[in-house]
Amino acid sequence: MSTKAKHTPVPWSMALRIKQRHETVDSYFFGPKKSSEQWLGDVSGKTNAEAAANAEFIVLACNAHEDVVKALEGILEWHDKPPFDPDGVSMLPAAIAAVRAALAKARGE
Repeated sequence: MSTKAKHTPVPWSMALRIKQRHETVDSYFFGPKKSSEQWLGDVSGKTNAEAAANAEFIVLACNAHEDVVKALEGILEWHDKPPFDPDGVSMLPAAIAAVRAALAKARGE
């Protein structure tokens, strides 16, 4: 029996890492806390703006992941109901709302 390791809990955040003397572009830490002991990694880019965008992209994707999965599962649950099933019809508005919320979270809105 195999056990799947769980990822570090969300929400994650990001913070600017102090540049070393040889570095010319910013680098950002990302992870669950604003403590250097909890950062999971760092990311950079070709420019300071790209470095910040890369870190934000990772954090948004990780923080939205569970909501996106749940929203997609809700749509599949609705889809798998027989046509015109009363439960299926009543599920659709909540499933669509969950998709909209998950997309907004993934986009950082």
